[in-house]
Amino acid sequence: MKIKSALTGALLILLLFTGCSDDPSLLGVDFVKKDELKVIVLDALTDSMSQYSRSYREIIALGNADRLLLGNRQGIRSSILLEFSLGFDEATKALLADSKDSIEIISNKVILTPNYKFGDTTGTFPVSSIKVNEIKTLWDPLTVRVDSLPDIDMTTSVLDGTPSADSNYHFSLNNALVMKWMKNTVDTNTYKNNGVFISVDVPTPYIAGFKGFSTDITVAPRIDIRFRKKGASTDTTITFRSISDAHVVEASFTQTDPTLMTVQSGLTVGSSLYFDLKKLPKDIVINRATLQINGASSEIGSSGFTSLLARTITELNTDSTAKTYGVPSSTLSLSNNVYSGEVTSALENMFYLDKNLGFYLSTAAPAEGLEKIVLKGSSYPVYNERPRLVITYTLVK
Repeated sequence: MKIKSALTGALLILLLFTGCSDDPSLLGVDFVKKDELKVIVLDALTDSMSQYSRSYREIIALGNADRLLLGNRQGIRSSILLEFSLGFDEATKALLADSKDSIEIISNKVILTPNYKFGDTTGTFPVSSIKVNEIKTLWDPLTVRVDSLPDIDMTTSVLDGTPSADSNYHFSLNNALVMKWMKNTVDTNTYKNNGVFISVDVPTPYIAGFKGFSTDITVAPRIDIRFRKKGASTDTTITFRSISDAHVVEASFTQTDPTLMTVQSGLTVGSSLYFDLKKLPKDIVINRATLQINGASSEIGSSGFTSLLARTITELNTDSTAKTYGVPSSTLSLSNNVYSGEVTSALENMFYLDKNLGFYLSTAAPAEGLEKIVLKGSSYPVYNERPRLVITYTLVK
């Protein structure tokens, strides 16, 4: 009984300190006889642990992204949904409610602040080819996806003139549409404001990114409206920022080389990576686990995101793709073309809960940009360059 108590105490101490140190040293070993404990390293490559990987696209809502993407490059087309929040003083509202149409719009300008490029940044974006159409029905920036777009009138352009760019991208809208938005502030039944859909049909050398929703009106998507009371000699210009904005990405994805894995933001493409853990004995304490994946190629935009996220898969779809992911996530940082990081907590969840559905790999910011990273997968022809899971654990005899 004394030996059993000592073993239990040692295991508790080891569990408390698991993951607290990068050094898989045996804290609490002195409480147990040395011949009762054994530290073992299980290496997926040297110990021939079977593994499997695959890549697939997962369509997600991108409305919580920090930037809005616009462009049409190499099979990827991104478009923007944008709605502005308008508000006026009581005197202006009274004029807007007047059936005599007592207000006239002199001009308007939509302004987008660029902050990202993905692709050939030496090329020139065809700003004059930007299309703008009216959105006819309600939409939610946090749920709208490329496969669930609201009703958009694609037959009629709402542009007034040709879009242009300097340090910002800007274009003017049909004054009749803007007046409808203004009247919507006093009559939501007759007049609707669901915003506009911004797209590009012609090829673009890169996908342009713009600052999305922000309380900082100097960088947020915004519209300047210049108007006056009919017959008056003075006019007023008011700037309104976006209240709802999102982008949607149209693209297809096929992993043409099954020996590779792909992760890409925006589309969104992720990869499942499964290791068979049957070689792990049941009564062990996991000290540390690390995951290493070799890179094959990458295309990084101006965001500079180069790391990966690894999360445990907690539920599968019927086609064996990941449906839900666990927390916490582990960051795999890039060094010398190898993505590596500690995945101890994730592995503990898999092992101790006896639910090993594998890791889900994604870019560090799946909703941001279009960063694409190609990795060497589980069937890569060079065996030593396949994904490597290394587990250090303590076995109690």
